[in-house]
Amino acid sequence: MVDKEVEAPNFDFKAMNLREIEKSLEGVRPPYPREIMGALERDTRSGVQKLCRKLITRQKKEERIQARIDRMLSYESQARAKGYEVIAGIDEAGRGPIAGPVVAAAVILPPNTGMAEVNDSKLLSDAQRRKAFGIVVACADIGVGVASSEEIDYSNIYRANVLAMKLAIGDLGRSPDLVLVDGRPVGDLGVPQWAIVKGDRLSMSIAAASIVAKVIRDQVMLEFDKKYPHYKFAEHKGYATSEHLKLMKKFGVSAIHRRSFAPVMECLGHRLI
Repeated sequence: MVDKEVEAPNFDFKAMNLREIEKSLEGVRPPYPREIMGALERDTRSGVQKLCRKLITRQKKEERIQARIDRMLSYESQARAKGYEVIAGIDEAGRGPIAGPVVAAAVILPPNTGMAEVNDSKLLSDAQRRKAFGIVVACADIGVGVASSEEIDYSNIYRANVLAMKLAIGDLGRSPDLVLVDGRPVGDLGVPQWAIVKGDRLSMSIAAASIVAKVIRDQVMLEFDKKYPHYKFAEHKGYATSEHLKLMKKFGVSAIHRRSFAPVMECLGHRLI
């Protein structure tokens, strides 16, 4: 919103010094009114020109962010245009590691809700993910499903992933009439689904789900790190890093390692705990 004092078309910046101009614009957010930008552009003072360039750069950045948000809401908009009302994005974290569970999250965002902080979880730092997680949790209906390493070994990672997604959908406060999934179609989820290639970058709902799944799984692995400190799960989260493989060979296979995965099966030929 623009402060009333800077809404007047004849706002006279020439009667102000630079500090006064900056203070008068503190409550103004992009997109900036043309009257304000025009007045700044016409002011020949070097400090004012520098401020003007700064505002132009900020506005362009905000425009790029808004354009990305609009793109990431396009699938949700298309779904609502086709009559779907309760739309959930769903994604998982932990298909690739050799230890720990696979965690799925389903997220129903309020209609037309876009958040600049939400993006594909893989593109965010840990701090950014946790910030975005808090924002999503504050406004969305969230369901979480977990399939343990035992379930993964019993049924295979694909079926365990489908199970986790079904559990996540069942954990929602409302039953969705459509789910948006990342990548290829996923088994029978009991709900109509749209599969979106690179969906965690193209759908706000899927991106939100990817963040929730990642943050929760990381927290699970931090808890396992306390129980099995020798493996340093807090650092690698169960992925097959060179250090993890060395530690597994040194200390053996733990209760949360996936015995059906090749590196663990190889290690089992040496030692089992």
